[in-house]
Amino acid sequence: MNQKSMKKLKIAAIVLGAVFLISVIVGLIVVNNNRSSGVSKTAKKKIQKIFAEEDAKNSQKVVSKYGYSIRYDKSIFTGEGHVLNKDSNEKQYSATTYADDELKESRAYAILKLNFKKSSEKSKDDEKFSFTKIMPEFSIVTSRKSNYFDRSTMPEEYKDTKKYSDLDLMLQGDINKLKKNDPNAKYHTSDVEISGLKFKKLVVDYGSTIDGSWRKTGEKISYLTVQNNRPYWISVFALSKNSYMQPYIDQMESLVSRVTFQKPDNSYFIATSQDNFSTSTASATIAKSETKSDTKAENFSEDKDTTNTLDELDEDSVIKVVARNQIATVRVGTFRCADMIYTAQNGASMQLNGLCTGGIGSGSIVSDDGYIATNGHVTEVSNQSMIRGVRTEDHWNRYLRFVMDAGYVTRDTLRDLVNKARNGDQGAQAAIMGFIDQVPDSSIRSQNDRYDYVIQTSSEPIARDDDGSGDMKWKKTKTNIPAKKIDAEVDLRGRGLDLKSDKSDVAILKVEGRFPAVDLGDSSKISKGDRITAIGYPAIVDGGTNTKKSKTVPTVTQGDVSGSTSDAGGHKLFSMSTQIAAGNSGGPAFDNNGKQVGLNTYGGSACANSGKSNNSCFGRGIFRDIADLKTMAKKNNVTLSASGELTKLWKDGLNDFSQGKYSQAKAKFEQLDSKYPGNYLVAKMIEVASNTPDETTESESPGDKPSVSESKDDTIVVIVVVAILSTGVLFVTVSIIAIAVSLRNRRKMNAYPYPVTGQFPQQPQYPQQPHQQPIPPQQQYPQQNYYQHQPGQYPPTYAQLPIEQPPANYPPAAPAQSDNESKNPPAQS
Repeated sequence: MNQKSMKKLKIAAIVLGAVFLISVIVGLIVVNNNRSSGVSKTAKKKIQKIFAEEDAKNSQKVVSKYGYSIRYDKSIFTGEGHVLNKDSNEKQYSATTYADDELKESRAYAILKLNFKKSSEKSKDDEKFSFTKIMPEFSIVTSRKSNYFDRSTMPEEYKDTKKYSDLDLMLQGDINKLKKNDPNAKYHTSDVEISGLKFKKLVVDYGSTIDGSWRKTGEKISYLTVQNNRPYWISVFALSKNSYMQPYIDQMESLVSRVTFQKPDNSYFIATSQDNFSTSTASATIAKSETKSDTKAENFSEDKDTTNTLDELDEDSVIKVVARNQIATVRVGTFRCADMIYTAQNGASMQLNGLCTGGIGSGSIVSDDGYIATNGHVTEVSNQSMIRGVRTEDHWNRYLRFVMDAGYVTRDTLRDLVNKARNGDQGAQAAIMGFIDQVPDSSIRSQNDRYDYVIQTSSEPIARDDDGSGDMKWKKTKTNIPAKKIDAEVDLRGRGLDLKSDKSDVAILKVEGRFPAVDLGDSSKISKGDRITAIGYPAIVDGGTNTKKSKTVPTVTQGDVSGSTSDAGGHKLFSMSTQIAAGNSGGPAFDNNGKQVGLNTYGGSACANSGKSNNSCFGRGIFRDIADLKTMAKKNNVTLSASGELTKLWKDGLNDFSQGKYSQAKAKFEQLDSKYPGNYLVAKMIEVASNTPDETTESESPGDKPSVSESKDDTIVVIVVVAILSTGVLFVTVSIIAIAVSLRNRRKMNAYPYPVTGQFPQQPQYPQQPHQQPIPPQQQYPQQNYYQHQPGQYPPTYAQLPIEQPPANYPPAAPAQSDNESKNPPAQS
């Protein structure tokens, strides 16, 4: 093999060696990631099962033969499904209804309604109507007509499928009916995308005309979609819309993202000739209307809203993010009582003593000595919201007298509204409650304020304590602990996100004792697309603050960072595809390393930016920068630390558990339970660890089937291993060949002690005289002992030896005769 080929072989060996080394490094990374930092698959499954069991206890799934499904929390909502009877039509509605557990059976539910569970306990002061009773309603409606989108009877302009899609026809039909019933109806439409499905959103204002003046009291939010060529209307009807009701409306609206669609059973559809209930065909709705063609564009906007929902947790984060931090996620309860003074524009005033109201949010234990982080709007109650505390007969009489004296309503109109309200007319109730909104915010004052805070650290729900004092207070228990406020910063003039505000909307509370705490991260390292996990408690459980429910646990949702912005105070806010439900406000937002990087703050309509119409972040959320919390802590000389004994026990126990060392984990969990008793998650981990043998090798029970993600991970590992082995074999083979060839060439060189033509190494240059001509490089040979001068060679210099170019067939030169001869060559003739 010649020199050129040998060189190529060496280069190939070096390249293959580099590729092999890189392959090994990549393989180690892949295998390490696949092992989830050494987390046992059995441990992962055990913890996933713990969370799944908690969800399954309260989960109810409804499947309609008409092609839709929904899963909801039956501890919060009651369900009612309507199966239409054959004789049901537009003039006479007829259906068989099924409720709660009856909904487990799949039927042809043309209508499904969900409502908040009512309290089983009624306050002795409650009257026939109050500021807290008009709850929103959620519904899913579809048509049973087989040819709903038949365009044969429509006006010509609607037959153009390029101009009007089936979804456009649905929206147009609703608008036409709306305008026919009320030409002055106020509405707004927009395009929405939820989990990749297209919707039309229609928001219609509802209100009452009182003494010749129309006043808005509520709204109906409808999401229209066409799936599998079938029409669906998903709606939230809120007859009363105010600051108190908004969290309930938001929680209802979040159900929209839980609706899924499947292929309907065609045997349940009927022909058009058989009349349906109130939802007639699109062609009939369009044909019966004489709406002009310009109506379609009249209230359309270009607002677009996109969300992606996640039903299953990322299994790699179950232990290091969810289990690690759920123990330090808490529920925060706030009650405010005060004597309130209201002054109308005409000078009329009203004083209501002992008004009490409050709210519920989430938070996190950010220091093992009991400091709690949450939102400012969770710990503070605005003056405008205090009217919700009107409950006694004396309060109601004062209120009704005030709205008349203020000139908001005439006596006769008010008397009529009161009679209707006492008979259950929710529209009249909403109208009466809406009068107070006419009082300017600056004309509402308070005195004798008092707050009561409680922190729920486990699964026992916080509840109201009726101690007979008249004030609202929280019931305190071993795991529902009293708290005091350290500091809070919030702008209570508005509700939701306002980028013009310079307030951080952060608060710090303090409870006495020692607790497991979260680790705080750095939001400056967050990038678009980073995975975020939001943990928080639901705002509403059955019965609200009068609940008899025995257990309430946090909810977990995950999404990705989609962007960031700043408010007028320079505080950073991050938007994410993680749903922020009612009650999650103030809860922690964690990065993929399990460190808290923010506070979940806004969700649903609370994300609306007042500077842009209908800019709702439905299905998404916004979290505040954790740096704002650190700034507030520093301002109040509060040192935040998560290095306490309880935090260490929990982290070490989870680490042992994740490695399959269940007996060691059990010992640590039991030690934690003795120092921090009553926590449901610790008790559950002790139970699971006690019933699981230690692992010596990774194993799975015969009945376990690998998940899709596990199969993909195994496939990746196999591919990487094959690639490494293949590259390694090539590298070794080429290296052996290169070594063998090199040894063979060396043996040949040893057989010929003198170099041959074309293979002489470069001879070092000797100094030359200026007048002498250098010998060309190709004619310079290694120094020999002595050669006889041949004619025709270049003349040598005194510093150079006469070197003779041997012919190709010249025999090897004889050894040098003597050192003297080599040093003193004969002169050139």
